[in-house]
Amino acid sequence: MRDHRGVSERPADPSADPSVDPSADPSVDPGGAPVDRRFPRGVYGAGEEPDPRFSLANERTFLAWVRTSLALLAAGVALEGLDLALQPQLRLAASLVLVGLGALCPVQAWRGWAR
Repeated sequence: MRDHRGVSERPADPSADPSVDPSADPSVDPGGAPVDRRFPRGVYGAGEEPDPRFSLANERTFLAWVRTSLALLAAGVALEGLDLALQPQLRLAASLVLVGLGALCPVQAWRGWAR
Protein backbone atom coordinates (compact mmCIF):
# COMPACT_ATOMS: atom_id res chain seq x y z
CA MET A 1 0.00 0.00 0.00
CA ARG A 2 1.40 3.44 -0.94
CA ASP A 3 0.54 6.81 0.55
CA HIS A 4 0.03 10.06 -1.37
CA ARG A 5 3.83 10.56 -1.71
CA GLY A 6 4.35 7.16 -3.27
CA VAL A 7 6.12 5.82 -0.16
CA SER A 8 5.38 2.22 0.68
CA GLU A 9 3.65 1.84 4.01
CA ARG A 10 4.33 -1.22 6.14
CA PRO A 11 1.68 -2.57 8.46
CA ALA A 12 2.36 -1.95 12.16
CA ASP A 13 1.64 -5.59 12.97
CA PRO A 14 3.92 -8.01 11.04
CA SER A 15 1.31 -10.75 11.34
CA ALA A 16 -1.08 -8.53 9.33
CA ASP A 17 1.32 -8.59 6.37
CA PRO A 18 0.73 -11.77 4.33
CA SER A 19 4.27 -11.58 2.84
CA VAL A 20 5.93 -12.09 6.26
CA ASP A 21 6.46 -15.70 7.29
CA PRO A 22 6.44 -15.83 11.13
CA SER A 23 8.08 -19.26 11.14
CA ALA A 24 11.20 -17.75 9.51
CA ASP A 25 11.91 -15.49 12.48
CA PRO A 26 15.29 -16.60 14.00
CA SER A 27 14.54 -14.86 17.31
CA VAL A 28 11.64 -17.27 18.01
CA ASP A 29 11.99 -21.03 18.46
CA PRO A 30 9.47 -23.40 16.83
CA GLY A 31 7.45 -23.46 20.07
CA GLY A 32 6.99 -19.68 19.96
CA ALA A 33 9.34 -18.86 22.87
CA PRO A 34 11.95 -16.13 22.31
CA VAL A 35 15.51 -17.30 21.75
CA ASP A 36 18.16 -15.32 23.64
CA ARG A 37 21.44 -15.21 21.70
CA ARG A 38 23.15 -12.47 23.67
CA PHE A 39 26.58 -12.97 25.21
CA PRO A 40 27.53 -13.53 28.02
CA ARG A 41 24.51 -15.58 29.00
CA GLY A 42 25.41 -15.25 32.70
CA VAL A 43 24.76 -11.51 32.45
CA TYR A 44 21.64 -11.63 30.31
CA GLY A 45 20.13 -14.82 31.75
CA ALA A 46 19.06 -13.30 35.08
CA GLY A 47 16.86 -10.42 36.07
CA GLU A 48 14.95 -8.00 33.94
CA GLU A 49 16.10 -6.02 30.94
CA PRO A 50 18.11 -3.02 32.23
CA ASP A 51 17.52 0.57 31.25
CA PRO A 52 19.55 1.22 28.05
CA ARG A 53 21.24 4.19 29.71
CA PHE A 54 22.92 1.87 32.20
CA SER A 55 24.06 -0.49 29.46
CA LEU A 56 25.51 2.40 27.45
CA ALA A 57 27.24 3.81 30.55
CA ASN A 58 28.81 0.39 31.22
CA GLU A 59 30.00 0.22 27.63
CA ARG A 60 31.54 3.71 27.84
CA THR A 61 33.36 2.70 31.03
CA PHE A 62 34.61 -0.48 29.35
CA LEU A 63 35.92 1.52 26.39
CA ALA A 64 37.61 4.00 28.75
CA TRP A 65 39.49 1.10 30.37
CA VAL A 66 40.55 -0.13 26.92
CA ARG A 67 41.76 3.35 25.94
CA THR A 68 43.73 3.54 29.19
CA SER A 69 45.25 0.15 28.44
CA LEU A 70 46.39 1.28 25.00
CA ALA A 71 47.88 4.45 26.46
CA LEU A 72 49.82 2.49 29.09
CA LEU A 73 51.12 0.06 26.48
CA ALA A 74 52.16 2.92 24.20
CA ALA A 75 53.89 4.70 27.08
CA GLY A 76 55.81 1.56 28.03
CA VAL A 77 56.95 0.92 24.47
CA ALA A 78 57.84 4.59 23.92
CA LEU A 79 59.79 4.79 27.17
CA GLU A 80 61.94 1.85 26.17
CA GLY A 81 62.16 2.91 22.52
CA LEU A 82 63.24 6.48 23.15
CA ASP A 83 66.80 7.13 24.19
CA LEU A 84 66.13 9.06 27.38
CA ALA A 85 68.80 10.09 29.85
CA LEU A 86 67.77 7.49 32.45
CA GLN A 87 69.56 4.54 33.87
CA PRO A 88 68.88 1.59 31.56
CA GLN A 89 67.67 -0.64 34.42
CA LEU A 90 65.25 2.04 35.66
CA ARG A 91 63.95 2.68 32.15
CA LEU A 92 63.42 -1.06 31.55
CA ALA A 93 61.69 -1.53 34.91
CA ALA A 94 59.36 1.42 34.31
CA SER A 95 58.60 0.15 30.80
CA LEU A 96 57.78 -3.32 32.09
CA VAL A 97 55.51 -1.89 34.79
CA LEU A 98 53.64 0.22 32.22
CA VAL A 99 53.28 -2.68 29.78
CA GLY A 100 52.17 -5.00 32.59
CA LEU A 101 49.52 -2.52 33.75
CA GLY A 102 48.46 -2.06 30.14
CA ALA A 103 48.01 -5.80 29.80
CA LEU A 104 45.95 -6.02 33.02
CA CYS A 105 43.59 -3.14 32.18
CA PRO A 106 41.49 -5.09 29.62
CA VAL A 107 41.08 -7.89 32.16
CA GLN A 108 39.78 -5.38 34.70
CA ALA A 109 37.56 -3.83 32.05
CA TRP A 110 36.00 -7.20 31.22
CA ARG A 111 35.45 -8.06 34.88
CA GLY A 112 33.84 -4.69 35.56
CA TRP A 113 31.60 -4.93 32.51
CA ALA A 114 30.51 -8.50 33.21
CA ARG A 115 29.42 -7.88 36.81
